[in-house]
Amino acid sequence: MRAAIIFLCGAVFALGVQALAGNMNPLFSKQCAVEHGLYDTTHDVDTLHRFKIGKSESLEAELEQDVLLDATLLNSLLKDKALSESDRKRINGDLRLISVMNEKFTIESWRSDKEFVKVLEAAQHDDEAHVAKLRCFDWSQPMWVGKPLC
Repeated sequence: MRAAIIFLCGAVFALGVQALAGNMNPLFSKQCAVEHGLYDTTHDVDTLHRFKIGKSESLEAELEQDVLLDATLLNSLLKDKALSESDRKRINGDLRLISVMNEKFTIESWRSDKEFVKVLEAAQHDDEAHVAKLRCFDWSQPMWVGKPLC
């Protein structure tokens, strides 16, 4: 379900450029944001609930798959010539983050997907200084707590 929503929102993003130009109804894009926001909230509540009742075993595989799908969508958005330079930088930054995470932690479902590996490798070559900075991060801490180690 999440993949379908994310794919739909990616398609809506491309159409959103036309909506801003007056060629489409901007409410379509707003509805996508509502659906995505509601899904994210439900997903977060479900995740928290699983932790609270001690049933978190399946979350790791689900999150690995979600990140793979999210990154695949983000990579496909890079092909849109109407994408702003700022959005390109943000997308590539997230792809680099995911790529370094794949180095730090063995995520077999990602490594076995040859196309996904190519996406992550390409992201690293896009900004090697950023990759070096991400590699120096203290990956033993949550992202919002850890400090760079170098």
